Amino acid sequence: MPRASFDQLSAFVAVAEQGSFSKAARTLNKDRSTLHRQVAELEIDWGIELFERTGKFLD
Repeated sequence: MPRASFDQLSAFVAVAEQGSFSKAARTLNKDRSTLHRQVAELEIDWGIELFERTGKFLD
């Protein structure tokens, strides 16, 4: 079973709640690219797309 770190799950939850990587990054005081990488690693490990990315927006 794929595992997830606390940081990866925190990134996912923050992005889901805020609706954007940029807003989530400000909330967590981290770089947007760090959150993007953490969510991308979850998607790869779990084999699913967690967010549908449409330009600057998440669905």
